[in-house]
Amino acid sequence: MSGLTRRALLGSAGTFAVAGCVFESKTSTFDSDHTIWLENGYDEEQTVHVWVVRKGADETVFEVTRQVGPADTAALYNLERTGATDVETFRVCVQLLDASSSDTGYKQCTTVETNECYGNVHIQIQKDGAVGITYAIC
Repeated sequence: MSGLTRRALLGSAGTFAVAGCVFESKTSTFDSDHTIWLENGYDEEQTVHVWVVRKGADETVFEVTRQVGPADTAALYNLERTGATDVETFRVCVQLLDASSSDTGYKQCTTVETNECYGNVHIQIQKDGAVGITYAIC
């Protein structure tokens, strides 16, 4: 599967997953314990920029640029740290910054909420160097 096709597939799956929870999220119990993980499945070190925006206030609540080695996994941030006390919507974004990657400058974002319907957010640098964001949703 080509990198573009994989991105389109991941984006479509994420949109479908979010659409499937829209009605349930209005009644779901508040839960802000959602860790944002970064994993490098690529065989070279990569530099990524990750940021989280509180959608209601258009406020960046977390931002980091870091290098991640091959096969490294790191917990970057937990939405509990935002201080949310009710269900809120956050935009999680990642951008590859390495000049060695064909996807340099490519930005991917996804939307998550602080409710029990959502799980942890996983940012993966794929074996082919493409980047993707996934999360569990009910």
